[in-house]
Amino acid sequence: MDVVIEGWRFLPHSYALWSQYLCLDLLARPGISLYHLDAPMADARWTPTRGVLAPEQEAALAAIPAPPPGLRPDVLVRLKFPYDFSPSPAAKTIVVATAEYGMVPATSCWAAAISGRPRRNRGSPS
Repeated sequence: MDVVIEGWRFLPHSYALWSQYLCLDLLARPGISLYHLDAPMADARWTPTRGVLAPEQEAALAAIPAPPPGLRPDVLVRLKFPYDFSPSPAAKTIVVATAEYGMVPATSCWAAAISGRPRRNRGSPS
């Protein structure tokens, strides 16, 4: 199974930490070919920081290759901000989005596919 993680590495941000631990877990699973696409930083002041994880973990993360050209992965996981709901070449796409107020504002998204207005999450009463 081909899995692509699109997000940040080597950054002390919650999404980056989540992404890195997901990568480390997937690296330990047989039958998964893991690739990583480094997403642009959401803030130009952010800089990669080494030493957040153990050296052997960071070496394993750094060794994850970019996906080869033309790859149509089985799964694409987007762990970045702004949220990107645009179509992907993957069979399945997972977008991790934080809905702290029960919705994701359109201004937090890259894709117009969310219709330009806030949407309630499935657990929201309205």
